This record gives sequence, structure tokens and C-alpha cells, in this order.
Amino acid sequence: MSNLPILRESADTVRLFSPATGEELDLATAALQQIAEVRCLIRDHEEDLRLAKRMLDAEILARMDRQAKWSWSADGFALSAPSPAPVTEYDAGRLRDRLDELAYNGVLERGAVDAAVELVVSYKPHPAGIKALAKLGGVVEETIAGCSTSSKRQRRVSVRRT
Repeated sequence: MSNLPILRESADTVRLFSPATGEELDLATAALQQIAEVRCLIRDHEEDLRLAKRMLDAEILARMDRQAKWSWSADGFALSAPSPAPVTEYDAGRLRDRLDELAYNGVLERGAVDAAVELVVSYKPHPAGIKALAKLGGVVEETIAGCSTSSKRQRRVSVRRT
């Protein structure tokens, strides 16, 4: 396994090196090809590491399953994983309707039904509709502006070999 051309200096800074020459890269003056090469190499290593992690996880899970223990702690490590028991999912609307019928018929108390299936209401903004309303201006536009915040978008670079 080749080493990554990275040297960690602190929790949030690293030094980068050219895989071809081993010299440190000055990002401000390095050729875009050199930067892309390092970025691509890092992506390749990430894929290798994800595969290795899946293989290790499979072995850990197999050992935990054989022992029927899904947590382990020793020698400075703590491992945990969910048991292999199936996960049960419910059709919440249908379940609520059926439980409501049972409550109506006196089989269950309303509090028990409410504790089993919670009604959740949420709103989802639709940008096109909001923009259309904002064009009305005045109090409508002011109301919309008062209910919005802007933040910088997280941007990522996609790199592939051609």
C-alpha cells in the first residue's frame, strides 16, 4: 500500500506532497494537474479504505454474532454493533387508524394509542412557490424575508481520471 502524499500538522491542517517527486506542493503555485493528481489519489485511497473497513466490519460482526454479544471493550477499544434481529417497521397511518378503532370500541385508552403512534406535522418549503409570492412585494416579501436565512453552500470537487 502506497503512502498518501499527506503529512498532518494539526487537527485541521496538512502538508501535501507530489506523488511523482515527493516534493511539498505549494498549492498557490502548483499546476492544476498536480493538484488534481493528489486529489484523485486521495479519492482512490478513500475507496480502498471503505472496502477495507467493510471487510473488517464483516469479520467483527461475524465474531460478535457467534458470541451473541454486540459490544466489546478491551485494550483501549470499544466496539458495538446492532444485533442481527430484524428491524420492524410500521405503516403508521394504517396502524393509527386501526388503534383508533380499538380505542373507539373501548379496547384501548386514547392515551395508549397516542403513546404508540404520534401525529407529526411538518412543513416543507417549495422554493418556486416562495419566489412567486415574493414577487408580490410589500408585506408578503417582507414576511418571507423575515422567515429565511442564508448560509454558504458546502461545495465539493468531483475528480476522475480520463
